[in-house]
Amino acid sequence: MLDGYNRVVKNMTEEGTELLGYSSCWLASVRYLWRTRPARARAAAVEPVTHRLPPNLRHTPRKPCFFDASGR
Repeated sequence: MLDGYNRVVKNMTEEGTELLGYSSCWLASVRYLWRTRPARARAAAVEPVTHRLPPNLRHTPRKPCFFDASGR
């Protein structure tokens, strides 16, 4: 650089660019966390409920039965 440049302007430009980069990283992190929040909240809300049900109220999948011996 030449000797006649203004060091204050150079420093302001450098710091402003750095702040812009850090701000965009922060914004991307916040947006990522905001998008994944509902899925984590739903998963946390659903899991404990199924474990607290008594065994007679838990859903157990049945095998498919097309017709039994009586023809129904």
